[in-house]
Amino acid sequence: MAQQPAIPAWWTVFNDPELTKLAEQTLGGNFSLKSAVARVDEARAAIRVATSTRQPEVTLDPQAYITRLSGLRPVPFALGAKMVVPPQPTALPKRSIMCRSM
Repeated sequence: MAQQPAIPAWWTVFNDPELTKLAEQTLGGNFSLKSAVARVDEARAAIRVATSTRQPEVTLDPQAYITRLSGLRPVPFALGAKMVVPPQPTALPKRSIMCRSM
């Protein structure tokens, strides 16, 4: 990977220690585009995991019993099914932002 060019320290012209501190913190936390994409993907995966409990759950439990019976008697057969739909949160009204002309 190629080295990125150094960014000139333009903020030092102002002789402000607070500005210098903020600029250095920002540059220290500046990540590459590839790692930023990875963080977004990780956040999306965390959202999928967190919301997966709100999805419907369907289970099937088929059972069959075959026995030799004398004569023409029915063969017992059972099929169990279950569907669980978790309650959905009620829709909250969207926040409206009121703007005034000044």
